[in-house]
Amino acid sequence: MDDAQREAARELSSGLGGSPLYFSYAQGQIKSLDLSLVEYPNFIQKRSNLLPEAGGTALNQINDFDGVRENLKVCMEQYNIWGPEDNKALEYEYGKYYNQMAYALLWENKPDEAVAYAERAYKFVDKGASNTALARIHQADYSHILFQQGSQAQALSILVKL
Repeated sequence: MDDAQREAARELSSGLGGSPLYFSYAQGQIKSLDLSLVEYPNFIQKRSNLLPEAGGTALNQINDFDGVRENLKVCMEQYNIWGPEDNKALEYEYGKYYNQMAYALLWENKPDEAVAYAERAYKFVDKGASNTALARIHQADYSHILFQQGSQAQALSILVKL
């Protein structure tokens, strides 16, 4: 990655919160999509509604779970193009997908499946960003979904460790 690409990644990541994780994500996006610096901002602007954090989270917040599912289907298709789940560079992306899907599954009254997705999300993010606030947020989400599923003791056990 050349200096201009690094600067573009820094600029993009600052709009996403500026953390090293987002910077790494932005660098990966530029490299994996093989887009020129002119094309990349346009690509992000057109597809920001397809990113789980931007689209899935926003739709979850307004309880549009059908929209979440549709949005995340497109995300998963893109992730599969970028690489498989065991690709270390994509752990965070797959973690976001499973986290948002867990809430959609909970809404669909599929609590056991929701728990499995939430646990998977937490494990992906913890592998990619171990001992970070982001991993703890996903762990808390996992605990929340366990509680909703009826596993209160297990949920509280996780929360006590946080």
